[in-house]
Amino acid sequence: MTRALIIIYLCICLNTFGEIQEGDTLEKLNYNGEEFTKVHVRKVTPATIEIMHSYGGETIYIHKLDEEIRKKYFPDYNLEKAKEYIAGKRESKKTEAQERKEEILQLLEDNKDKIINVAQLEVVHTVGKSGFLAKPFTWEKNLASKWELAKSDMILITDTLKVSSGQKIPRNLDEKTNENKYKLYEIGTYTYKTGDNDKNTVTKYTFSGKTFIEYIEGKQ
Repeated sequence: MTRALIIIYLCICLNTFGEIQEGDTLEKLNYNGEEFTKVHVRKVTPATIEIMHSYGGETIYIHKLDEEIRKKYFPDYNLEKAKEYIAGKRESKKTEAQERKEEILQLLEDNKDKIINVAQLEVVHTVGKSGFLAKPFTWEKNLASKWELAKSDMILITDTLKVSSGQKIPRNLDEKTNENKYKLYEIGTYTYKTGDNDKNTVTKYTFSGKTFIEYIEGKQ
C-alpha cells in the first residue's frame, strides 16, 4: 500500500509514554494530504496500525511512517519481526482458505442429493422478485438406448434473470454430447397460488453454489 508521509499530531494523553496503544484516540491525523479528527486506534501489530477516522478506516504500515514519527511512537519497531508477522499472516490466510475450501467440499458432498444437473429449463412464468417457475429437461436414454429429453416437474429458480414465458435456457442444445450442463442447488420450497386460488408447492433452486452453501449453513 503506497502512502504519503504521515504526520500525527497528538493532543490527547496516550496510555504509555512514547508508544501508540490500541484504544488510543488521536485528536488530529494529517494523512495523504487530508486532515482527520478523532482518529481511533483499533489495532496495533508488529507491522501495522489499524485506525478508524471520519471517512472510514485505514491500515497503515509502520515502516512507511515518517522516520521521526516512527521512532517516537514505535521505539521498539523491528523490521525483521514485522516481516515475520506479515509472512505469518499470509500463511495463516492460506491455511484458513484451505480449511474453508475443505468445509465447502464436505458440505457439497453431504448434500449432493440436493444438487441436480439439467440440460435445459423451459420458463413457465415469472413470479416477481422470487424468480421464475420453470420445467427442467434432462437427457435420458430410452428403452432403445437412444438419448431423448425428459421433462420433470415444475420448480422455482430464484435467480432474477430477465425471462419470458416459453423461453428456453439455454436456447439451443448440443445434441451430440447430450450433457446435462446446468447445475441447480436446492434451497427449500416455494408456495404459490394459481388462478383458481389453489396453493401449489414446488422445490426451490438456485444456480449459485455460494447461495446453496449459505442456505445449508443457515439451516445447520
